[in-house]
Amino acid sequence: MALTNRCVRKGMGYCVGYSPKLHKYLIQTVTGVAVRYFNITRDEFNLFTEDPESLDILAGKCKKFGTGSQRFLCSSVTLENTPTQLKYYEQIMSD
Repeated sequence: MALTNRCVRKGMGYCVGYSPKLHKYLIQTVTGVAVRYFNITRDEFNLFTEDPESLDILAGKCKKFGTGSQRFLCSSVTLENTPTQLKYYEQIMSD
């Protein structure tokens, strides 16, 4: 995976990182068979060290709303993506 500055929140089912290809900060969640990516701001990324509980809440909302979230970027499950979202996923996964 091509996320840099990747920080894993153990036991919470998510990590945060930066995609240099997309120039975006992201939350990556794992739910069932889907790995989903959601947009976050740099300030939200910094919550990982400053206020992890607030980031836990944000990650929980992303998981709850899934592909219906306004922050949803793409998924590892092809059927969950539009053609544009599929391209985002391919960019994230490329080296």
